[in-house]
Amino acid sequence: MAPTIPPASFRWPASLQPLAQSFFHAGHHFVGLAVAWLVVAGVMRLAHFNTLTMQGADQSTQHRGLPVTYTALIPPLLFLLRDVLSAEDFRWLLGLSFLVTGLAFVVNISVRKPSGAFYVILPLVAAGLIAYWGGHYLQLFGGA
Repeated sequence: MAPTIPPASFRWPASLQPLAQSFFHAGHHFVGLAVAWLVVAGVMRLAHFNTLTMQGADQSTQHRGLPVTYTALIPPLLFLLRDVLSAEDFRWLLGLSFLVTGLAFVVNISVRKPSGAFYVILPLVAAGLIAYWGGHYLQLFGGA
């Protein structure tokens, strides 16, 4: 009998179980490959565009390629759709979003740096998602 990855005796932390199930679920390697692509593209983006900055490229108002930090809200927003979509459709949506995001990391496109209202809107969206998911997991695991 071949060993499984992760080992059958391994227990994922509760907060990582949905991601681990999507990544390691038999027959659904698409999401796992998409996550691997996202990580590789993120590393490529950080390495390549960091060297451009060191060479003196002007990035005062524009980023070249999608900055890695801009993607912090994508998975929490997508997970809002988890209860609306079937498990299979959600896996495909998650995988496609990882592929597109990874592509946006390495494509040479101009992305405006945030300014003005975005400094208010983005933290409010993040705080709202934290409150929603925090309350969701408290209910799920018998918290307050």
